[in-house]
Amino acid sequence: MFFLTPTLDLHLLLLINQEWRLALFDVIMPLLSSRALLFFLLIPALGYAVFRHGKRQFLYFFIL
Repeated sequence: MFFLTPTLDLHLLLLINQEWRLALFDVIMPLLSSRALLFFLLIPALGYAVFRHGKRQFLYFFIL
């Protein structure tokens, strides 16, 4: 194994995935990780940035 702390890694994995849970995040995180929501939020943000700061801002969004 690459690391010398497999038991510590296992305990940390179990702690994060089983103990530190919040029901609200179980609902919100799949929504935030969807591409549809990403494009739904980025298109108005791009329109606002171009309207507010000019056409050069479109290039910054494209690079980002």
